[in-house]
Amino acid sequence: MLLLAFLMWGAEREIGLLLLIAAMIPVGDMLVILAAKGSTKSAFGIHGLTAAVMALAAIPMMTGVH
Repeated sequence: MLLLAFLMWGAEREIGLLLLIAAMIPVGDMLVILAAKGSTKSAFGIHGLTAAVMALAAIPMMTGVH
């Protein structure tokens, strides 16, 4: 809901911040898989890549670079 409100207000910096905070979720998932001795390929390939893409998308939004 907060993301939708920021989208309506055009608050790009705040959207980037939310995206960066939300990137911690796949990092946590990745760490759980690694701690449970799961597939490292799955942990890094799916969850690690997702976190990296989210962080890379958030940085330009937070800095105002387009």
